[in-house]
This record gives sequence, C-alpha cells and structure tokens, in this order.
Amino acid sequence: MEDAQPYELQDEDVSPEALLIAALMRTRDMRRVENIARKLTAADFYNTSCAAIFATMRDQIAQGRPCDAASIRSALRAQGEQSGIQLADVDPLITTLIGLNATDFLLESYASEVASLSYRRQFMRMADRLAQIAATASEDDLYDLLIKEGKAQRKTWDRYRELHAQPQEKGGQ
Repeated sequence: MEDAQPYELQDEDVSPEALLIAALMRTRDMRRVENIARKLTAADFYNTSCAAIFATMRDQIAQGRPCDAASIRSALRAQGEQSGIQLADVDPLITTLIGLNATDFLLESYASEVASLSYRRQFMRMADRLAQIAATASEDDLYDLLIKEGKAQRKTWDRYRELHAQPQEKGGQ
C-alpha cells in the first residue's frame, strides 16, 4: 500500500488564486468576503483545490457561516471526498494557505487578478474552438459559427468588465 503524499503548494502554485483564498480566510470583514463571493465563481479558478475551497466558502456564506481557516477546514472535512480535495490533503493545504504572505489589504487586487486570468483562459478556449471550427466546419457554416462564438465571448467580456467596474475597497477590518 502506498503512503498518501500530502498536498504541498510549490513555488509556482503561489498564485493570485492561493493568495486570494488565504486573504479571504484571514479577513474578518465578511462584507468584503461576500462581495468577492458574489463576483467570482469556482469556475474562475484554475487550481482545483482553490476552486473547491472557494466553492465551500460560497456555501458557508449562503448558510451564514464564517469563512475563517478553521471553519473552512471543518466544512471541507465534513464534505469529505465530495469537496474535491482528498481528505488527507485538507489539513496540510489549509496550513500552507494560511502560512502564505497574503494580506487582506490586497483582497480585491487578488480577486481582480483571478478574474483576469480566468478571462484569459476563457479567451484561449474560444480561440481553440475557432481553430477547430476552421479546420472541420463547412465553409457555409463558418461565419455563423464565428458569430456564435463571438456572442459567447462578448458575454464573458461583459462579465469581466463588470467584475472590474466595481470600486475597489481599501483597507482591512
């Protein structure tokens, strides 16, 4: 039987996503946490562990529960494997995240960067779909398919702009 290896964030994993999660768990200003949870979704996260934690945070908010590290740890452990994180990885992951040099002063900046990276990934997926369409669709369908992809990308762009249009809140608690 293999020993389970604990999840460890590597240097390249210390991303705006990890910093955002760490700052969200650190802040005591639930109004800021709720504001970010309304703007972002778990799908905006590339790192699946960060996405799972963010989804748990949104669930906690919906239930009127806190989002500090201890509460998130308990919620993830209660969800078990359904959280998307191996149960053995929950404690080391939360410990690593709270050990990051993240500050709640930069909470909105981290969220903005997560939104930006998500928008870029969505744009790249659209470009890949267009390349696939160009290679396989009939000439008669190309323009209509381009319009369809463009409309979908416009919705993504509008959401991204909406995320950035809100005034940035400053300060911590």
